[in-house]
Amino acid sequence: MIGVAEDIIWWGEYIKNPKSQVLKSQTKFKAQRPKRKNKQVLDLIFALCFLLGFSVLVFLYIRCILVHLMNTTPPSRNKIFDFECRSRKFARDVRFFVEKVPYTISNKEYNKQLIRSSGSVGANYIEADEALSKKDCIKHMRIARKEAKESIHWLDLMDVGVNNDLLNEQSRLINESKELICILSAMIINLTQ
Repeated sequence: MIGVAEDIIWWGEYIKNPKSQVLKSQTKFKAQRPKRKNKQVLDLIFALCFLLGFSVLVFLYIRCILVHLMNTTPPSRNKIFDFECRSRKFARDVRFFVEKVPYTISNKEYNKQLIRSSGSVGANYIEADEALSKKDCIKHMRIARKEAKESIHWLDLMDVGVNNDLLNEQSRLINESKELICILSAMIINLTQ
């Protein structure tokens, strides 16, 4: 390290005053650096630093490419499947639907039952996901499927009148509940095999 420091000082003095007599007396040629004793070691250290820096740059470049590829999904797989989020969205949609339905004595009771059964689908799926045994998981999946069927029953009994928007929303929620039943049935079949 001392040799490198001496080189830096010498070059600094040479750049400031290239015609200095002190610097000329130290070297035979005009711009020749003083000779180092450990030139091979320093060259090896320089080569290792260069390779290390180059490999870090390559690593960062490859990492950026991989992060970009992981964050972009192919067009055929734009829809991410998460049953817990889907069942939660179903319960929220039912809640918003119930708020729009005309208030009658029969609808009042149906609303309560519908909100309970639609929320129970997601709650029982979470219980199944956190189950301690396979048997317990299957039991909670079946309860969730039963609650989805019950949601269809209450949605079907709901009196929405002649409002086309509410009729469309009612049929959409019934179809969503049927899809949840199909998904839960497939999960149950996969678990029992």
